[in-house]
Amino acid sequence: MSQDSIQQNAPTPTPSGDSTQVWYRAAVRSAYVAGGFLLVVCILLLADYTTRIAKEPLNSDAYRALRAKVVADPSDMAARETLRVEDQRLRQNYFRQHRFSLIGTWLIVAGCVVLLVSIKAAVTLHRRLPSPAPVDIPKDVDTKESSFTRWCVAGLGVAIVVTAVTLNRTIPTELASLTTTRGEGNASVLSPRIIKPGPSPHVPPAPEPTSSWPSPEELAANWPRFRGPGGLGIAQPMDLPASWDSESGEGILWKTAVPVPGNSSPVVWENRLFLTGADEKQRVVMCFGTAEGKLLWQTEIPGTPESTAEPPEVSDDTSLAAPTAACDGRRVYAMFANGDVGAVDFDGKVVWSKSLGIPKNSYGHAASLALWRDRVIIQFDQGAAKDQLSKLIALDAATGEEAWSVAREVANSWPSPIVTEHNGIPQIITCADPFVIAYHAEDGSELWRCSCLRQDVGPSPVVAGDVLIVANEYPEMTAIRLGGKGDITKNEEFVLWTAEDNLPDTCSPIATEEHVYILASYGYLTCFDTKSGKLLWEWESEDMYTSSPTLVGDSIYLFGLESCHVLKPGEDGAEVVGQGNLGEECVTSPAFRNGRMFIRGKEHLFCIGKPGADAGSPAAPKSDWPTPEELAANWPRFRGPGGLGIAPAMDLPNSWDSDSGEGILWKTPVPMPGNSSAVVWDRKLFLTGADEHQRVVMGFDTSDGKLLWQTEIPGTPESTAEPPKVADDTGFAAPTAVTDGRRVYAMFANGDIGAVDFDGKVAWSKSLGIPKNSYGHASSLAMWRDRLIVQFDQGAAKDKLSKLIAIDAATGDEVWSAARDVANSWPSPIVVEHGGVPQLVTCADPFVIAYNAVDGLELWRAGCLRQDVGPSPVVAGDVLIVANEYPHMTAIRLGGKGDITNSEDFILWTAEDNLPDTCSPLATSEYVHVLASYGYLTCFDTNSGKLFWEWESEDMYTSSPTLVGELIYLFGLESCHVLKPGKEEAQVVGQGSLGEECVTCPAFHDGRMFIRGKEHLFCIGKK
Repeated sequence: MSQDSIQQNAPTPTPSGDSTQVWYRAAVRSAYVAGGFLLVVCILLLADYTTRIAKEPLNSDAYRALRAKVVADPSDMAARETLRVEDQRLRQNYFRQHRFSLIGTWLIVAGCVVLLVSIKAAVTLHRRLPSPAPVDIPKDVDTKESSFTRWCVAGLGVAIVVTAVTLNRTIPTELASLTTTRGEGNASVLSPRIIKPGPSPHVPPAPEPTSSWPSPEELAANWPRFRGPGGLGIAQPMDLPASWDSESGEGILWKTAVPVPGNSSPVVWENRLFLTGADEKQRVVMCFGTAEGKLLWQTEIPGTPESTAEPPEVSDDTSLAAPTAACDGRRVYAMFANGDVGAVDFDGKVVWSKSLGIPKNSYGHAASLALWRDRVIIQFDQGAAKDQLSKLIALDAATGEEAWSVAREVANSWPSPIVTEHNGIPQIITCADPFVIAYHAEDGSELWRCSCLRQDVGPSPVVAGDVLIVANEYPEMTAIRLGGKGDITKNEEFVLWTAEDNLPDTCSPIATEEHVYILASYGYLTCFDTKSGKLLWEWESEDMYTSSPTLVGDSIYLFGLESCHVLKPGEDGAEVVGQGNLGEECVTSPAFRNGRMFIRGKEHLFCIGKPGADAGSPAAPKSDWPTPEELAANWPRFRGPGGLGIAPAMDLPNSWDSDSGEGILWKTPVPMPGNSSAVVWDRKLFLTGADEHQRVVMGFDTSDGKLLWQTEIPGTPESTAEPPKVADDTGFAAPTAVTDGRRVYAMFANGDIGAVDFDGKVAWSKSLGIPKNSYGHASSLAMWRDRLIVQFDQGAAKDKLSKLIAIDAATGDEVWSAARDVANSWPSPIVVEHGGVPQLVTCADPFVIAYNAVDGLELWRAGCLRQDVGPSPVVAGDVLIVANEYPHMTAIRLGGKGDITNSEDFILWTAEDNLPDTCSPLATSEYVHVLASYGYLTCFDTNSGKLFWEWESEDMYTSSPTLVGELIYLFGLESCHVLKPGKEEAQVVGQGSLGEECVTCPAFHDGRMFIRGKEHLFCIGKK
């Protein structure tokens, strides 16, 4: 074919063809531009990511060197300022990098779209129409090229998407703490520290004490033993009737039959009265309701084959149940003539019982029980002194196991021991032929003795101030000054005086700082001067007495075999101001409580009082959850009642020092590491601890810091297979426990959670799964009624792993669970009631969210938090304060619904100065105080957010501040300050030193402050 013919057959270009070529060229150029753009963005992102791997801001050598310098010399203000500037620079650099990564990812996605569209358009426009000229059929190259192109484009797209996703996933989205961990004040601020656990501590078995004991106030409010508090026979003034008569019912509120005989006297605790009884077949404890005398239960104390084979020989005057019981509000303890002793709980169940052996006693064992702390004290005298059978025994009140026992070189006796404290030493005073002996209550070691008793000794000793009175029919009554050592028999410094007139053989004396009263069995009541022993007067009755006298206010109550008298003693004599008649013999001593007198006759139990006297009804069972009053009286959770960091005013020392002991009541090692804070209920303090191998709850005694028990919380194979990754500053036990007075509840970094009762026994445990958390789970537990509240935030918000969980406190079963669209966080939830609705308020990135505590339904939310959120929220009235380093602190009025982020009705104000990253704020109706980790305490107006003042410390902080009365207590890593804040400034009024680092928050209870250091638990207070 000629060239001309080819030209003639060639298609003639058209305007449409020119347009297609233009669009084709544009598509190709766009593809080149998009590809180049993607290449540049990917190179920049990879370069930035490579730089981060090489120079991680959190591991900056310069920053770590600055931190070490500040730790070494906290007073170097130039270094502190440099550290603060470097901290800010690193944070800004991190967030710039994070924004760069996020923007770069979206640019890659946009570039991919442009590239794919451009390539597709170019391929489509590049297709040529087939030529009509007769030509040879070419190979199908276009099809192969088209297929190859599609695969290349698809591969490029997949590669770009994978690169973008990988960069977004691998670049961190949360900033690890540069100066603190995001917990609840439970972390180190300065250099990282690894607490190396030592060997697992040995938990002592019984007879190590495992129960708490009543406070002095509880004992004084009840009638817990023979002759009442202290065994002194003295009761508070009360309005009792001047006369009573069993037959007419005058002055008798109730009278009830006692089903089992005995000569023991009643003891009373709150609404319950306890008696013991025995015959030849049984030994029982009986419980009566004080309101109407109803027998609530009767429990037999089991014996051994030896103790029950044959009843011991006893006189008619003592009986088989002569010892009076003792009660500590937890259990009632009883002993009988055959040597059987046991403990019964308030529901009538035997807790423990044992036999000490049948005593060799002339008339039958009659010494009543005493208590010291968690020990039952038994004066078990028998035989003659030469027989070497007598001993003093201390039993663990919870288990009945022997705590200690000491031999006594005395004959059988019948007095009851008393416990008194002198110069800080608890002394057990005992009387027997021939010695008065004082023993140290801790270990039974002898303190002093005095040989001043002979023959059969019956009356118990009493004390008034530092003067001890011991009386017996032979040879004399003796006044002894406490404080001696060794044998003081002939020491005139301690043996003050003796008397020989009208001495008692059974009835125990009464002693005040002015007068001593003794009652002889034949009816003479004699008054002596306490200081000199001078006989002041005598009063004579026609009756016979074995019941000891009792001083109630300024009146003395006497119960004879057949008659009862009320006397008003004076300097010159005693005036009869009342008389009574029980209608039956009486050989026991009365008990007094709440305007009522309880006395046991030969057959009946009587309640004497005026109508309307408050004895209450039988004790009702405890509620499933504590009352607001109980919560306010204790320190049940992180930062105390409500989680607010506020305690009532108390008289604490202004300074304390661990080295010198100034202001430190006690200091005890904590056997397991942890950054959780202390919680306190009554006389028990609880801490948690954990290492790679175990997670424990520890119970301490607040009176002396003694470790009562240490209980391990069992995990699951999954939760214990490998310890979770945690920051050095958080550790494995950062969440603070919570208690409701029934149990203590604890959670750990591996997601294990459990409940332990007050005797250290695990009630339940479970695993919530190992949380995906940047630094380790640190949110403390909260409670609402009988529900345990767990803020279990983890991962990023998009992971949808976070949730709020309500657990039944008694069983550990889940009550409800609410999913949360938030990232991992470290604040603790609080519970606040508004408009009759209980709200659980939580903080995390990006929302503050309130839930209904009943069912977990969301009430409202506000988007006002960013990045790592550490401080917990607080509330003052209807104003909620949420603070975090980013973006600001926000004041929110309660009562909103739905999303209130942009609502000016509920978002009251924001502030940006000296914001905290770990420490939770303080809020009152007037002021908000926030503490930055670098030592700035800043005061704002609660209503307007106006900044009032700043106070600067040279220390670093993770421990949240606490307001006690009008003072703020701050615990830094190395120092402690007490501030008195005002409207214009804060004044330092006290300082302290623990001698070790402190990252936890203090607990306050009963006039004392408890704080956990790195290695020790401290009790700070006035002696």
